[in-house]
Order: sequence, then C-alpha cells, then structure tokens
Amino acid sequence: MLYVPAHIKRRGGYPLVVLFHGGASNAEAIAKGSAMHKLAEEKGFAVAYPVGTQGGAGLTWKPSGRNASRKIGDIRFVRRLLLRLQRQYDIDPSRIFFAGFSIGGTLVYELGTLMADRVAAIGVVGGSMLDAIARPTRPVPLIHIHGLADQRVPFEGGQGRSTAEANEWPPVQAGIDFWRAANGCEAPPIRDDSIRA
Repeated sequence: MLYVPAHIKRRGGYPLVVLFHGGASNAEAIAKGSAMHKLAEEKGFAVAYPVGTQGGAGLTWKPSGRNASRKIGDIRFVRRLLLRLQRQYDIDPSRIFFAGFSIGGTLVYELGTLMADRVAAIGVVGGSMLDAIARPTRPVPLIHIHGLADQRVPFEGGQGRSTAEANEWPPVQAGIDFWRAANGCEAPPIRDDSIRA
C-alpha cells in the first residue's frame, strides 16, 4: 500500500515514510492502527506500508541476524521497493524514513545498519535489535518506544509470549546501546516512565 498526498506538490520530492507491520499482521492493520496516511496528507509526505511474507502465524518479516547480506530476503525487497518508488513517484532520496512495529521494528534496526546511506532516520516501536550484522556507515537518528510490561517482546529480553520456542529476544537496551555507540552519543538515552498503560 502506498499513499501520496494528491493536493500537495513539493519541489524536490516527497519525504517517504516506510512503515513495517508486526508479525501475524498486515499492511492494512498498521495503516488503520497508525493512521500515518492522515498525517501524511496533513504534512505532505508519502507513506508506504509494505507487506511481509507468510510465516507460521501469518504475514511477517524475517530479519536475518548474523547471516545477513545485502542480497537476501527482506533487505533485497526493501532496496527494490525504494528504487521502484523513486522511479515512479517524486520521492526525495535524502528524506527516506523507516519505522516498524514489533518484528517490523526489528527489521528496521537491520535496515538502519545496512542502509545507513539511504535512510534519514529510523523509528522502532516494541521491537528489539538482533545481533548486529554491520555497523552503520554514518550516524542514523533513532527513536525507540517500548512498554516495560510488553510480554511479546520483553524489554529485558528472553522468551516472549507467541515467540517460537527456539527464539529469544535480546534485551532492548542492548540495541539502544549499540546505536548510541554507532552514533557517537555520549549522553545517556532519555527514559520516560511517566506514561502508564
């Protein structure tokens, strides 16, 4: 799914947000849940909602962890998607943003390391970074939002509810620490525990 504001023409192209759904979900669900296309209409950017591949419980993403290369699976798909969108639409290549929820966020972490030259910033909600497969070639701005009571992707890591028995999530803080080092951040991350759900 792709949304490009019809009434706004930008000189130099549209910024693009690519929003990756969580596991056992789909593009329609994250479009409805995030309403990103409404913000896109208001602010004048394009938003793409790609669709994962079939997994055990539905559509999902398959971040590759240590075995990743630039030529496999979801990474190759995203590279091709960006090329296609830039050919067909007026997308500003300097303002491409990746965001993802849950396993979609895990994929975004991987994309940030492998495609730092193509992405302006990344955002992760409720995801965890798998083992770093590369260091980003440049600093990449990052926002991470995570509930401390998340049972599917536990903040402290480990077996999540609905996670395959053979898999465990790494601690979320480990991924944040990786990006702090890669981005040369000396100040500690800002943590806000004031919101209770």
